[in-house]
This record gives sequence, C-alpha cells and structure tokens, in this order.
Amino acid sequence: MVSLAELERVYGKIKNPEDKQDNTETNGTDSNGHLFVQFLEERIQDLQTQLEKAEHRETQFLEERGELLDLLKAEKVEKKDLRALMSPPAEDRTPEDMPEQRNGHRNWLQRLIGA
Repeated sequence: MVSLAELERVYGKIKNPEDKQDNTETNGTDSNGHLFVQFLEERIQDLQTQLEKAEHRETQFLEERGELLDLLKAEKVEKKDLRALMSPPAEDRTPEDMPEQRNGHRNWLQRLIGA
C-alpha cells in the first residue's frame, strides 16, 4: 500500500473537495472568467462602434450617389433643351437636314448604284 505522504510528494498536496469551492475564488479562475467576460464586452462595444461608422458611411455614399444621379439627369435635360434650341424648326427643315434613318448605309448604296 502507498502512503499518503508519498502521494503528496509526487502529485502535490491533496485537496479536500469541500475546499475546492473556496479555492476557485482564491486561485484566480473566477477572476480570469470575469476578465474574459470584460474582454468580450469591450470587443462587442468596439464592433458596435465599427458597425455604426459603417452604416454612417453607407448613408453618406447613398446620399452622394443620389445627388450625382440628379446632376446627370439635369445635365441630360439641359442637353436635350440645347439640341432643341440649336436645331431649326420642323417646318424649315429640308430632307438634307433630317437625320439619316437606321438604314442610312442602304440609302447611300442605293444612291451609288442608282436604284
């Protein structure tokens, strides 16, 4: 039979199970758990801050995109108005002033051949 003194020498002091509950508070495992929870709470707060910043940036980009699209639409309207002002009135137009149709190359070919 092995003596208790020999077991304590090899494996360290034998702890009583009743002392184990008190021991967790004194050896720091509870404080380690508390530190880990605190770390996770800080990490969650950091991630929430990053998310808020990202949402703010997205809102800004969408607003800028809307403004740019409005500018493009306004420019398109202005170009249309300028074209209307620059072109002669419809009754003064001659067939030469009219834009060619989609098959303009066919008209050119017909004129070349004489058909």
